[in-house]
Amino acid sequence: MSNSTIQEVFIYRGGAYVKRNGTLSLKQGKQTLTIDTLPNTINPTTVRLSLTKEAKGNNVQVELLKKEERDELLKEIQRKVNEIDYSIKVKETQIDLWNKNGDFSSSQTIDIAQMSEYIEKLPTRLTTLYKEVEDLREEKKKIEKDFKDQQKQVSLYQVKADIEVEKDGTYPFELKYFENDSYWTPFYEIHSHLEEDLSLKLRARIYQNTNEEWKDVKVTLYSGNPHISLDLPKLDPTKLSYAENYFRKNALLGSVKMAGVMEEAMEDTMPLSMADTQEFFEASTTQGNASQTDTMMEYTLNGTWSINKDNPTIVDIYTKNVPCEYHIIAVPKLEDCGYLCAKVKAQEISEVLESSASIYHNDTFLGDLYLDFDGSSEDYEISLGRDETIRLKREQKKKYTSNVLLKAQKKTEYHYELTVTSNKNKPCEVVLYDQIPVSEIKEISVDTINLSQGDLDKETGEITWNLKMEPNTEEKKTIEYTIQWPKDKTYIEN
Repeated sequence: MSNSTIQEVFIYRGGAYVKRNGTLSLKQGKQTLTIDTLPNTINPTTVRLSLTKEAKGNNVQVELLKKEERDELLKEIQRKVNEIDYSIKVKETQIDLWNKNGDFSSSQTIDIAQMSEYIEKLPTRLTTLYKEVEDLREEKKKIEKDFKDQQKQVSLYQVKADIEVEKDGTYPFELKYFENDSYWTPFYEIHSHLEEDLSLKLRARIYQNTNEEWKDVKVTLYSGNPHISLDLPKLDPTKLSYAENYFRKNALLGSVKMAGVMEEAMEDTMPLSMADTQEFFEASTTQGNASQTDTMMEYTLNGTWSINKDNPTIVDIYTKNVPCEYHIIAVPKLEDCGYLCAKVKAQEISEVLESSASIYHNDTFLGDLYLDFDGSSEDYEISLGRDETIRLKREQKKKYTSNVLLKAQKKTEYHYELTVTSNKNKPCEVVLYDQIPVSEIKEISVDTINLSQGDLDKETGEITWNLKMEPNTEEKKTIEYTIQWPKDKTYIEN
């Protein structure tokens, strides 16, 4: 049997395709032999054996040892362990006897000479016995390690084949197979500085749990996942019913999970502690190249890598600069301060994978958010965290209900005032969002009175204002609308 080594791995989001090479010492003619052993985490149906043209192979079989065969291989090691346990027990009994016989208090027949001779021999004998027990225990540890290694070995898949060659010699071979227990996960770092492009860095955590080391192998990462079913999607009937009203809180505000952020992080300034100091450069190097295949993204890592089985290997794949527009998102109905955001074009980030991202603004860590670009919009807002220099307030100024004469209806008039305060020392752009209800029932009507020239989306009820605010200024917007409904009924807002 030959032992091959892994040369290259193609790692998916779930699983990996592995290529390994080795050599076989073959005799002239046809022979059936075990070529190699493979981890028990592989998919045995995917194993492929390739030979050079000087060798002909067929009848490739991938199988585990039968239980009887495994037990037979382990029996000899277990016998050695039992023998050591017996020897340890014998010597521990001898130690106990030597110690007991050293107590002469109850003896009436032993003379002084015998006692002196025994006491003189006791330390040497006990030392020898303790050392022998210690050596036996060390030997047992080694045998038990061999036993564990052998247990792994007998649980491996054996690759067998019929091979025929015309003359004695050494012949190379290649094995390929799909490994189930390896994968990689993407994560991003997003770095921003006002008036500069967004820096988007793709990183990868690579895991392999195959009980063998991957040393100095070529690595390619794929964005696909073979563990996901290949069944074609099937459309189910779509049935209409009453829909719930909703208000689109900006997707960033819904997905972002930000850590506590200092107000200074929102300003495009350098902390005083870093002024006039030595300039440092991050110890990070782009280590891969991205390309698109027919069905997925492919990331080829430079050089070779050692991927161990205990801890993930972290790789910086690539960094790209993405043009963006910085502004503040403000939703006073839900938050009391703004969110600094970078708006990017969908086409600029079309290859971004669904994953987590760590956000840095002015080299300050702000927190993490989840990236999920579903292709539903031409633009995307990437949150850069809470901006506490933009304060928000929403006050209800009026709520008055009256009867509508001759229509057997009731009407409620609502009046809200929105206040946006900028405490910044520079101009900024603020996108302000609010809403009015949307009726799903014909008998309930919603009519606007005053929206302060905001843009209304009639389907969702969302109102948008684009504000250009000067330093240390305040903007107020008014929302006034009425709801009218049959007076013998009661409406609710979902």
